[in-house]
Amino acid sequence: MVPGARIAEALSGAWRADQRVPIAAPDDLIRIVPIVASTGAGPLFWQRIGGLPSLADSKEAAGLREQYRTAWLFAAMQAEAIERIARILEPAGLVPIIFKGWAAAQFYAVPALRPVGDIDLCAPPGRYTEMATLLASHANDVPDSGLDGDESTIVFTLNLDLPGQVTRVDLHRDLDRLHLQPLANIYERSRLTPIGSANIRTLSLEDHLRLVCLHFLLHGAWRPIWLCDVSAMLEALPKDFDWERCLGDDKLIRHWVMVVISLAGELLDAHPTTVPAHFPPPQLPRWLASAVLKQWSRPFSEHMPRAPFDDVLGQLPKQTLVEIAARWPDPITATVLLNGIFDSKPRWPYQARLFARRAWSFMARSSGSG
Repeated sequence: MVPGARIAEALSGAWRADQRVPIAAPDDLIRIVPIVASTGAGPLFWQRIGGLPSLADSKEAAGLREQYRTAWLFAAMQAEAIERIARILEPAGLVPIIFKGWAAAQFYAVPALRPVGDIDLCAPPGRYTEMATLLASHANDVPDSGLDGDESTIVFTLNLDLPGQVTRVDLHRDLDRLHLQPLANIYERSRLTPIGSANIRTLSLEDHLRLVCLHFLLHGAWRPIWLCDVSAMLEALPKDFDWERCLGDDKLIRHWVMVVISLAGELLDAHPTTVPAHFPPPQLPRWLASAVLKQWSRPFSEHMPRAPFDDVLGQLPKQTLVEIAARWPDPITATVLLNGIFDSKPRWPYQARLFARRAWSFMARSSGSG
């Protein structure tokens, strides 16, 4: 069994309340510990299998056990950071929308076990620059992008006087890249959510489910915690959930969202409670689950952006070939970036087209800079 399949087995249902029961775990579970720990699913993984003496007593699991123990502290610190940000913005009448991360964790039976990193925010409609300027006044430095440009996202490292913690905020101008409706519509149906003594806004359930599904695909489906988010949200939907609003009018986007929902059931045993009969899940092609599990079999470091290709051109030919091969796109990313559907047709044409497009873009930049 490939490591990704073992990870899927261990994380199935991990967002639920009754998942401390050990599962069957042959010795090869120990081999996937470093991969799981690197992708942020360590606390959830430990909740599932930490009761197995063969794993719990191994030296390989020491870091995983530590992740589980510290998850509670990190969750409390993150909540405190979000509350302080809300207080900074409150006097100006700014109540931002928060999504992914902390907001997704609220659908887990034990939110602390869903690790959070950056804080993703959207300003109220029309107030992006105002909010960016206010956050910059509490930042360790002004972002390189500046506050007067047209960047879709500004990254801040905030000084919130939290001992030992660096708080990074990604302020998004809108959510167009994730194929959501205009921000004014999204904000109007967002929900006011208390956090400590302050308030913040969270996406409507329809918008948030759509977002986490599309975010999973647009990032190549490489992180298992993202499909856990989808699964946890699916099992928490109320009976009056508006599927038409979630899926939208675009047939391709509807297809993508339903593909992810089907993957959540196939790989993580998610049990959606409210999918109507007139939204039948698509028949998933055989290659898709295998491609996801292959992504999950690779550690975090292998999914990070590689060095600029210019930097490797002067290396030995063998190393250059390795770098070229490493840039061959995965089938999921290639399908999404070329607006394809997830059917049974071979993926290599999508991958070849995307690779060629990126190579052409690189050559055009190189010739222009020369």
